[in-house]
Amino acid sequence: MVLIIDPQNAGIAGNMIGGAFIDLGCNPPQEMKLVMEYMANDFGGVNVKVNNVNKAGIESIF
Repeated sequence: MVLIIDPQNAGIAGNMIGGAFIDLGCNPPQEMKLVMEYMANDFGGVNVKVNNVNKAGIESIF
């Protein structure tokens, strides 16, 4: 599979792209979490949490 992300015309938030990758099949989601935390080490580090959210019948990964 090839995924092309072209941010030239519109931006995308990090949590949106992360959730999309997990929803597309990045299993287990902990792998994505580890990659995001590792890459953020150069910028002071982050603590990533992956949760399923259901609001008004719409399910998402946050």
